[in-house]
Formats: sequence, structure tokens, C-alpha cells
Amino acid sequence: MMKPSFLEDVEVIKLITKSREEFVKGNHCKALEILEDLIFDHKKDKDSWFLHIKQGTMFVKLEDITENPDVGFAYLVASVQCYSQDVILSRLCAMGFYNLAKQLGSVSYYKQCVKKSKQDLSVTYPENTSPVARSMLQELKKDMNKEFNTLIRDAERMIAGAKTSPLSSESKVWEPKKSSDLVDDEIQELRSYWMGLDIKIKRDFMKVSIAKLKSFVEGVHNREGRDVFEKVLTSAKADRKWTFWMCRSKCLKKLSSAEECKNHFEQQHDADFKNASKKDMVQRIGKDWARKISVGAWEPVDTVAAVEMIKNRLADVKAFAPKNGWSEEWPLAADEDRSKLLKEIKLLLVSLCDHKILPSSIREWLMRFPVQHLAKLDVSEQSLIDSHLVGTPQSICFLESHELNQILDFLKTIKCKRNDGTDLVCRAVNSFLDHTRVKEKIDFDPQFSFLLLDKRLLKCKDVPFDDEGTINVFDPNAHYAKAPAQGDDIISWLTDYNSVDTIFPRPIREHNFGIWVAVLKAVQFTFSFLGKKYAKKYLVLDYDAALTVVENLCMSEDERRKNLLEDQWNKYASLLCDSCEERVSENSITANFFLWAVRDVLQGASHPTFDFLDSEDCMNLIRQRKSLGDDIALKSIHHLKSVVTHKVLLIDSKILLIDNSRITLLTNLTRLSAFDNRTYILRLLKPFLLNEIVNMESNAKSDIAAAYLLLEEEKKSRSKKKKNNKRNSTSLSTPLDKTVEHEPSVDLEPGVTSPSLKIVKEDFMEPEDTRAGERGRLEISSNTDNQEEATKFDPDMQNMPREDSLSEHMESASGEASARYNSALDMTLKLILDLFTFLFSLISSQKHVVLQALLNIKILKEYLMHNMQPFQDHLEEPVPSALQTLFTAFVSEDIKIEGVYSCLLSDLLVSVEEMFSMVCVEKLSDADAAEVVVAIFEFWHCWKYRERESLVTRLFTLEENERMSCIKCRSRPNYPEQRSHGIVVAADSIRDLKCALGNMKFVDILKVTRMEYKMLCDTRSGGCGRTNIVHHIISRCPPIFTIVLEWEKSETEKEISETTKALEWEIDISRLYEGLEPNTNYRLVSMVGCSEVEEEHICIAYEKNRWVNLKRESLVGEDIGNWKSVVRFCGEKKVRPEILFYEAARWMA
Repeated sequence: MMKPSFLEDVEVIKLITKSREEFVKGNHCKALEILEDLIFDHKKDKDSWFLHIKQGTMFVKLEDITENPDVGFAYLVASVQCYSQDVILSRLCAMGFYNLAKQLGSVSYYKQCVKKSKQDLSVTYPENTSPVARSMLQELKKDMNKEFNTLIRDAERMIAGAKTSPLSSESKVWEPKKSSDLVDDEIQELRSYWMGLDIKIKRDFMKVSIAKLKSFVEGVHNREGRDVFEKVLTSAKADRKWTFWMCRSKCLKKLSSAEECKNHFEQQHDADFKNASKKDMVQRIGKDWARKISVGAWEPVDTVAAVEMIKNRLADVKAFAPKNGWSEEWPLAADEDRSKLLKEIKLLLVSLCDHKILPSSIREWLMRFPVQHLAKLDVSEQSLIDSHLVGTPQSICFLESHELNQILDFLKTIKCKRNDGTDLVCRAVNSFLDHTRVKEKIDFDPQFSFLLLDKRLLKCKDVPFDDEGTINVFDPNAHYAKAPAQGDDIISWLTDYNSVDTIFPRPIREHNFGIWVAVLKAVQFTFSFLGKKYAKKYLVLDYDAALTVVENLCMSEDERRKNLLEDQWNKYASLLCDSCEERVSENSITANFFLWAVRDVLQGASHPTFDFLDSEDCMNLIRQRKSLGDDIALKSIHHLKSVVTHKVLLIDSKILLIDNSRITLLTNLTRLSAFDNRTYILRLLKPFLLNEIVNMESNAKSDIAAAYLLLEEEKKSRSKKKKNNKRNSTSLSTPLDKTVEHEPSVDLEPGVTSPSLKIVKEDFMEPEDTRAGERGRLEISSNTDNQEEATKFDPDMQNMPREDSLSEHMESASGEASARYNSALDMTLKLILDLFTFLFSLISSQKHVVLQALLNIKILKEYLMHNMQPFQDHLEEPVPSALQTLFTAFVSEDIKIEGVYSCLLSDLLVSVEEMFSMVCVEKLSDADAAEVVVAIFEFWHCWKYRERESLVTRLFTLEENERMSCIKCRSRPNYPEQRSHGIVVAADSIRDLKCALGNMKFVDILKVTRMEYKMLCDTRSGGCGRTNIVHHIISRCPPIFTIVLEWEKSETEKEISETTKALEWEIDISRLYEGLEPNTNYRLVSMVGCSEVEEEHICIAYEKNRWVNLKRESLVGEDIGNWKSVVRFCGEKKVRPEILFYEAARWMA
């Protein structure tokens, strides 16, 4: 009695219905999961085609709605695999192949489309089937012969067209959209707050209390979330790994390694080809032979001399010591033609090895050439073994040109790539794994009470993926003790949810289930092609066996003729015809192959034919050629043997090519089967940590607000009694914070030298009039003997200021809110008191806008905000309350409110007038841009702090060495190190060079102007007096780089516009100075210009991705637009850019 169909089971029908309903709801994974389980249970049932068509249809619908075309392609491959499971689905399978071929431009898939379409035209549908499947069957039975004949013609037309030109592909590379839950402004606030935190606080932040996190999880995800979290922690403690592998099929087997997972798929889920016997399976050449191919010199051997050595000096030849199969003792031939052919053969063989498609059968075929060639020269096979030539490709170097050409011509016919879409499926897998792979290590403390975050988060942005997920146990204090805390990349990490599962908790099986099933189908999809190739190979091998019988019959006739007269000889054709007459009655496969082989030999066929003609028709063709000459028959046999051999070898390489696709897809299936529990942990951890840092920032803002109110009360009372500003907390120290003891001097003009520089110059430098071209530096020069050497920065933050390192005297700041704020404010006020008091005492618009430009430098503001730690031994100068109020408004950004800036400025001017003599103000009232900037920096340097560099030194100062190597006498005088804040250059020089040299970059124009700065080889110190170019070397690269342009004040609108056009908003100062890494980029953030139209100085700054013209009485900007708009604005308003402030690009990132 026939077993009833599973479609008659009510429970199965309910599951099929539920699958359809889940898919409609959008629960695609659940719908596929139900069908995959049903197929697992009923794959051998006669009506299993019903499940395959249901699942295939789902994949087609998924392909239609998916946004990523690579994922869509993977779904389409899966659908074709589903339809290929039963012959009655040939129609759908043919359409699927047509769509695959169209997307890829694949001839192979077009051929499969034709084959399946013709198969559908002759398919027989079952009569007795379940009522549930009957309607589906009726749909398949619809007459579509006309449509499919058209499909066949289209596919055949594409196949024919591919012979003349490659088919076009419709596949496209998909770029995913990135999103963030927080807006940019909020993220930027968190970055600024993080940068200002004490390093100890940052390190403590990396230790996450499991108890607190567990409480947070329960509050957000209820008891269910907490249970999952505890389960993950328990697994982590037991396995000491976050990662494991799980089969997503119904077996749900948990596996401990990728290799175990791969073996499971091959053994249990048809992920390996098992339809061929082990002896028939194609084998790749081993690593040993691949190495011999790649390392060999492949030089032609002098065959005659080598054969002479083998015959007469075999003992010496046996003593050869080949290295990797190659011996240098063989005599070489000066034969360019053979040498060229050998090099080409090597390149092709290496390529085949690299692509893993060089089968051992091709190696054996190659080695037959030297054996046959040397046999003609009376060298036995044993002699070849004794000469170490059997197991090495060096024996190919003995061949002549015609034999090498045969090898080369064949190797060129082997294809190294298969256009089957495997790369698209791999890209689809990567698009899923990009969201689940984890880079960051998460470890535990010995008590398993803390999660320890990856300490690289404190410093690095790009770290390699940690796919292993091994868990370590560390002492938190020792683990983070020396961890550097630089940058704000941890904020980017906290706000990046790409590696976080958005649904929590989710059953592990549902993770990537849709693409997992699709890739499993794709792996199985390769088997149909492997099966077809092996079937074709067996067919050719059977033909080859028949051809060998034909050849042996001819050879046996040759033996018989040795004892007979010529008139008694049988012709080969007659002999073969008689043999066919004897076999035709057998009606066996072997007999048929023999008939086909004889027919092809006698007809002189160029290729074997397998047409399965009627045996009597085949015999008639043979009888007609019974009198064919022996030479012709023998030549035809040899030709067909060669063709058959090549066919087998090509099939072997194609099998390996298909198997490469199988291995690649299986590897990706294994990757998809991995599950990292850190995706669960991060789903809980990131919101928790983000909540923590947001709360910390909120509390800090509350403290600042409270402190601001206290300052306001203090201002109102206008008490004359000065309070003691000392605080109980200690300051952070760093090797960078050393006071540089020197007497500063200002080089304001090219012809004026600072006093300290003059002392050095008397011994080392030429007279001033030998310098030409360069306008000068914004310079502070000092004798290097009188200053301390600055400590070098951390290698990863070279040339950039960093967080102060933890010293033995460090302890965290503490106290009440107002105390913390006033202490931090007091330090920062002391650092910038000299700048603000001096700047605000300068009344002219030029000095006013210089302040505006400085206030728009991001790193200056961040540095002041980050370094709020109090320190002892403050300056003795009093801090005016008006300045405190101004700075408080600056930090809180209240200064941007309309009218606040102007009001606070007025209060400060009144307060400062009593502190400074106006003599200094009047002296600089008419100073040019360079003088103003230098004056500001020089005045700032007057303020000294014990064990700390001044703010100017850290942020603005370049430490420059000038090196001159005389091209005549090779003298290399040692000039002292000089300090500067940037460069001064003539505007007309920039304009003239830009007009003369066209597209030259701004930084290269600066470089050319500096090349005019030359020195004489000093005769007083033994030099020759030759003029030489000076090399500028930087040992210290500041975060802020200043350029001052000098104008003649009489430029036309066109000249101003041309000069501004030459400027660029990004420059690479490694083009100006030696000693820097390439691409040391700086970006323009603000500039001071003089407007001839408005007859005043203005400040143009870069804010929120646009350029603005800052109003004089506030810090609010009037929008200008992009950089092109700035160039146009300067031309129309006749604005001469005078001071350019560039900020290191790294600090702007």
C-alpha cells in the first residue's frame, strides 16, 4: 500500500498556512523556518515538490523587495535551487536561470535556461496527487509553449552573441545608508565632554559593573531580558569564549569551531559532492609541487649536453643536490625562443596554482612530454628517476620549442574564473556580517563582577575584527594602568549600532536565517553542476576506453604483419569494420561506444560525437569507409586521442573551478553560522554606557550653571576683598609641561634680527643681504643652549597635543560643584589672562577681529575646556571679575546670545584700563597683521607656569631647524633651533606665482617662495662662500598653523580676487617642512581680512560646514556659503585676507 502524502496531514497544512501568514506579516525568517523544517522532514516524499515551489516562490518575492541587489541575487540562486529539485518545476527553473544569466551576463546560465526550457516542453505531470497540490499543479500545466519557445530563442541568441563579444552584466555595487540615533550636535557635545574628562575617570569608565548593567537591563527589557543576559554571562564564564557556531537547520546542533561546523554541513546537509568514487574525484596538486613551479628559474636546458651527462656521467648526475626540485648543475642553452616559451608556461601554471584549479591529471600529462622526448634520445625512465627529473617541472625545460608550444596552447584554453555569481553571494554575506562582526574585546575581572571593555577604545578608531571572541581575565587596575586615553573615538563607538542586534532578545536561530538558508541552497546549487561535469567526464572516459581498444586492434595488426607478406595484410579500416560487425549485436553501452569511436576514426571527425544514432545507421557509415588508408586511420586515432585527453583535462580544471565556488560558499555559510554573544552584550551595554555618560555630562552642566550663578552674585556685590583661589585638588603633570626658559625676541621684519638670534648669527650665518625672497617668520628665536628640550609625543599622536599622562602625584578632582568649577576656571583664566586682557585693551578693529578669529579655532577652545584641572602657585596678577564673567559666558556659549558679547566687552575694557598703560596700546594701534599676531604671542609668553609649557608653545609654536649642505664644498654648518608660529609671505608673490604656474597648489606656492630663502656657505668657518638653498626641518608640529599675508594696500579688485583664489582651505605642511609624515594636513578655520569697502577689519570663520562673516559686536555669523563663495565675497568687498589660522585636520575629524 502506498504511503499517504504528507499533504494529507492536517498539522502540516496548518504549518504551511501559518508560513504564508507569517510571510504576509513581514516575518520572513519565521515563514522560511517553517518551510525549511517541513522540507527537512519530508524531502523524500513524492509531493515534496510542493514545499520546494512554496519556498522558491518566497525567495523570488524576497529578491523583489530586498534593497541590496547582492542579497537579492543570493535569494534568486536559492529559488532556482528549490525549483531544480523536481523535473515538474522545470518551467520555473528555466525562468530562474534566465534571470540569473541576465543579471550576470552568464553563458553557462543561458545554456541551463535552454536545457530546462526544452525539458519543460516534454515533462509529464503526476496524475494522482493531493487535493492541496492540485491547484498548484494545474497552474504548472498551463500551455506556455509559445512563451518558452521565445525564451529559448532569446537565450540561444545571447549564447551566440557571446562568441563575438562578452555579455553585459546588470549587477551593481550597493552602498548601505548609515544612520545614527543621536544628531551631530549632541554627539559633538559628548565628544567635547569626554575630551575634558580626567584620564582616571576615562579608565574607570571602561570598567562596567555587571550588577548595575543587570539592573539597567531588567528596567528596559524586563525579566525576559535579564534572563537572557544572565544566560549569556553563564555561557561566557563556562566556555571563556563569546563565539560559537550553530546549525540553523532543524537539527540546531551547537558546534565549537568553524572546522567542526564545516564538517557538519558536508556530512549532514549535502554540502559536499559524494556522487563520485574516491578514485574518480579530481585532486588538486599538492603544495610541494606548487612550490616547485613557483620557485623554479625555468631556463632552457642544453638537452644534448644533458643527455650526454646522463649516459656517460650518471654517477655525477646522481650527486646533484636539487633545491625545491631544481638543480643548477644542468647545462643551459642560449635559446631565447625556448626561454620565452618556458617563462609563459611558468606564469600560466603559477596562475592555475593560485586559483587552485591545477589538477594532478594535468601534472601527469605534462610529465609525459619529457619522458617521451628523452626516450627518443635513448634515455630510459629509470635514468630519469636516477637524475632527479621525474618529480620536478625542471624536466619540462628539456623539451624543444614545438613541444613547449603544444603545452602552452593547451594551458591557454583553461579558464581561471567562472561567472556564476559566487562573488555576489559573498558580498551579500559580508553585508550581513558587517552588522554582526565585533572588533572590541570584552573581558572579565577575576571575580566576574565587572565587564572590562577593550582598552583600545580609549585610543584607536580602527581595530581588526576579533572573530575568535576569546575571553581573558584581568586585574582591572593593572589592565588599564598604562592605557593611553587620546581622542574621542569611544563616543563614535557608543553611538554606532551597526554591530548591535536591534531586536532583543531574539532566538539565535533567527539571526541571519533568511540569508543562511539562501547560502545553504547556493552551496547545494553547485552540486548539480559538479554532477553534470562528472557525468560528462565519465562519458569522455568511456569513449577514450573504446578509442584505446581501436588503437590496440591496429597495433595488434602491426604485430601480425611482421610474419606475413604485404598482400596478406588487413587494412585497419577493414579490421575495425569486421570488429564492429561482431559487436553490433551485443546492444550494450560498451559496444555502442566502440561503434561511435570507429565511426569517428573512419570519418576523420575533429571531435568525439555522442549522438546515440541507430546502430544499423552507424554500421552503414562504417561500411562505406572500409577501404580507408591505414595512414589516414592512424592519424585520425592519434588526433582523437589527443582531443579526448585535452577534454578530460579541461573537465578536471572546470570541476575544480566549480568546487572552488562550493568551498567559498561553504566558508561563507560557516561564517553565517557563527554567533557572537557580544552582539547581545553590546545591545545592552551601549545604551547603558551612553546613558551613563549623558548623565555625567548633564551633572557637569548643572555644576557649571550653579557656579555661574555664584559668579553673578559676586559681580553684583562688587566686593573689593580678594578671595583665596587655591583649591585642595592637585594638578595633572606631564613630561610635556616643562617651562622653556628663554628671553623671547620678535623678528617683525625680514631685515631685523632678534637679539638672541644675532648672537648665534655672528658665528654661523651670512650677512642679512644674502637672504632673499622669503618675507619672514612669525618668530620667537632663542639659543638652544639656554632652553630645555621638549619631550616627544606619543607615536600615535605625533605632533599633536595629548591628554596629560598619569603621574605618581595624580589624584582625581573632588569637592562641591562650585569649588570644582571655580578651581577649573581659575586655571584656565590664568592661562589666557594675558591674551584677553591685552587684546581687549587694543581698541582698533584689527585687534578685535583677531580675537574673533582665535575664538573660532576649535582646538584652542577644546584645549581650554579640557585642561580645567587646578594647579598650585598661580600667577600673582589679579583676575578681574569682568574677565571671569566673560570667560564663563564663553565656556557656556552664552556669549553667542545677541548683545551679550558687546556688553561683556564694554565691562572688560573699563576693568582693564586701570591695569595697563595705554602706551603699549598706542604703540600698536597702527601695526600690521604680522606685528599684531607676534605681539599677541610674545605678550602671552610673558606668563610663566612652573612645569608647564605655555599655551602658545603647545598650540601655536613650530620648532624649526635650518639645514644647509653646500653643493660645492659639502660643508654642513649646524644652525641653532628656532621657534616660530608660522610664516609671513607677500600677497603679490602668491598672486604672481599662481598666474605664472597655473594649477599649482597654494602649499607649493609657499614652498617656492621659501626656496628663494638662501644662505652663503660662511667663509669665516671654513666655507667656500657659495649660495645654497636652505632646508626647513620641523621637530614640533603644532595643532594650529598661522600664515600672514602682506599686502601693498593698493591692489585692485581683480588682484585681490586672484590672490584669494590661490588660497586653499586645506594644505599639507609636509610639503613645506621636512621631518613630517606625508599628508600632514591642516584646514583653514578662520581668517582676518581688511575690507576696503567697509573700511574695517572683518573675521571670516568656518562654522557648521559653512563660511560666515562674524559681526563685530557679537560672535553670530552672517552666512557666506562655501569656499567659492568666500573667494567671490573677498573680491566683491575688496577684502584682503591678512591672517590665516589653519587647524590640524586630525583634530577636526
